[in-house]
Amino acid sequence: MKEPNLATKRLFQMLELFRESQHPLSASDIAEHLDCPKSSLNVLLRDMTALGYMTIDRKKRTYFPSPKLQHMSDWILDAIIRDPRLLAMIRDLREKTDETVVLSMRNDLEMEAVKVETSSQAISLTVQAGFRFPMWTSAVGHAMLAVLPSQELARLHDRATRQLDIPALDTIRVQLEEVRRRGCAISYGTVLSDVGAIAAPLTDAFGAQDLVISLGGPKQRVHAREQALVNILCRSNAVRKFT
Repeated sequence: MKEPNLATKRLFQMLELFRESQHPLSASDIAEHLDCPKSSLNVLLRDMTALGYMTIDRKKRTYFPSPKLQHMSDWILDAIIRDPRLLAMIRDLREKTDETVVLSMRNDLEMEAVKVETSSQAISLTVQAGFRFPMWTSAVGHAMLAVLPSQELARLHDRATRQLDIPALDTIRVQLEEVRRRGCAISYGTVLSDVGAIAAPLTDAFGAQDLVISLGGPKQRVHAREQALVNILCRSNAVRKFT
């Protein structure tokens, strides 16, 4: 994937920094965290303030994102999760399994987390919305690939091989047949070394986006409970049935 423009990259790194800190920051603080020239950052802050996306406290010389910025994105999750039953299902799965439940959508050649309900257990999988899973080596990715028609899968694989080091198409097809036979995809340590995951695609009833629901946790715990977790996930009416 082509490296993003430096100014664009700094903009979103700065917004992520504000999300993590959740308090006003000075230009010097931001420049230090982003390791960028203060002069370049001042231009970005000035423009965002002029456009109404950043507030400034001139006495303290600090900045903070404005409500206008939040308003720009507060519709996105509603557009992805059009059916309120889906949110209820995510919470229900978390309660029944006590593992982290992640709703993901396809983002070109990757899968991206859009909604996360984290397990209440002391040791659990912790990811945030925006976390990206590899399409070709993760349970989340395989759950999505398993629903694609053969020709579309081949075209997608051909495009992916130009950018990524991924398994051969024949290997992928064998893996996806196992996903369809089992009704879900299972992986251990393929994305995060100590994490196990079980994933299944959702039916088209939940919107136009290609969505996958997954359970994740420490791989030893997931492995020990594998069949029970598979049964809970696959019994959901929201999960696509392969047979």
